[in-house]
Amino acid sequence: EIHERLVGSEMCIRDRRSLTPDHWRQMLHDMAAIGIDTLIFQQGTDAREGVENTRAYYPSANWPNPDWMRGKERLYSEIIEEADALGMKVFHAIYSMYWPDPATRTAEAITLAVRLLLELQELYAAHPSFAGWYWTYEYPPSSPAGRDALQKIVPAVRKLSEAPFLIAPNADRSMCATILQDIDVDIIAYQDSVGLGLSLIHISEPTRRS
Repeated sequence: EIHERLVGSEMCIRDRRSLTPDHWRQMLHDMAAIGIDTLIFQQGTDAREGVENTRAYYPSANWPNPDWMRGKERLYSEIIEEADALGMKVFHAIYSMYWPDPATRTAEAITLAVRLLLELQELYAAHPSFAGWYWTYEYPPSSPAGRDALQKIVPAVRKLSEAPFLIAPNADRSMCATILQDIDVDIIAYQDSVGLGLSLIHISEPTRRS
């Protein structure tokens, strides 16, 4: 059942070294001015150099910040505070694109996701902008392995937080019609659907659980 349209934008701090906190604040104001009311952080961490060298974009006790964030340790928090002031909503990423493939290393993925979630929850769940969690890995709806992994990951997350759980899978022609029931997520924001001949309602509307 579709309840509402989510007008959002994905945020990626990675490699935006030249941007000052004022640049980020202006970016949020520009987004709000054109009607974007929801931000989705693509990743909360950078693991391009391996899990053991994970770097966090927020003030973390688990992982250090990237070197380029020296002097900008509160950048993530400042973005959240600006979203608070603008009445925007924020979904926080609880995985990294360069952490282990959840479909093949599910237990390890859950351990990492839980470590990340617990820190983000402590830091930001009480903020007015807090909207829930975003699963960074792009779950392919036609993949049984991806589905099976999320059937374990989502319950592990829900034990710690009942906040909405959002995924943004690559849409394909083999999309499962029962995806919500299969994996118990709250919001699906399909991406990369142009040219597939899918109906507009599938590619322009998020889907929520009843």
